Amino acid sequence: AGISGGSADLGPRPPLGFGERIMDRSVYAIGSGAAALLALSAGAAADVVYQEDFEVAGHRTEWSINNYDSNAHFSRFIGRLANHNLRLTLDMPELDPGSPAIPGTPGDPGGDDPLGTHFPDDPNDGTGGGTPGTPAVPAERLLLEFDLYLIDSWDGDDFVHGEDRFSVRVNGIELLSETFANQHPHRSAGDPDVGPVHMGYNSQYPDSIYRFAFLLPEFDPETDRLVFEFEGEGLYYHATHWDESWGLDNISLTRVQGVPAPGASVLGACAGLLLTRRRRR
Repeated sequence: AGISGGSADLGPRPPLGFGERIMDRSVYAIGSGAAALLALSAGAAADVVYQEDFEVAGHRTEWSINNYDSNAHFSRFIGRLANHNLRLTLDMPELDPGSPAIPGTPGDPGGDDPLGTHFPDDPNDGTGGGTPGTPAVPAERLLLEFDLYLIDSWDGDDFVHGEDRFSVRVNGIELLSETFANQHPHRSAGDPDVGPVHMGYNSQYPDSIYRFAFLLPEFDPETDRLVFEFEGEGLYYHATHWDESWGLDNISLTRVQGVPAPGASVLGACAGLLLTRRRRR
């Protein structure tokens, strides 16, 4: 699902990377900003746990709301929604906990000859014989990706008509809480991946698309369920008039392995992202 028949191009999904939020619980990347950190995620393996583009009609029991929409520019997506709390509930998949590195053992450094003479035929002389170590196997993590459609007159941090906010949580842990705007740059979120440009619905207002990728926190081993919450706040809408609305598309949850834990190198790289992805006024 995505843009259909329009001139805007979503392009390829950004590589997995670390974005503005660097903390124990989560990190995320927005759009092309993740490309700057491609080296950090090179070689990470992925295994799809859940994937949905909403193109096939039907009731989806894992979603708390089953409203769908589309138009000449957007193919079918879940929405439109406003000040709603949309929940996705999934069983917790099994994750490989990983294993630490095992160091090798050194060989015999040399014989007993004080002159250091090497005698190949002497079994007591140093001829190597060490065992190789094994590298660490990183724990598997979960990666959540989705497209967020922001439709019509989102006002961000505007003092009169704001604030218009969108939030994401998993099992009560906040992954995202930012203000968004389609009409001006007064927002806490960075620039959208597509737009702002009119892509349907109210011709007076532009629309935007953000592509998010969240590396989820490590969960307690006893966790058996994941509850994702997507929520709009401060939006104006009426039963017959949707002035500010949103939708989701192209949801995926994948196991990833080989992604580095946030550390000094990640923090350094993300400092650059902070300079380019923070709000512009």
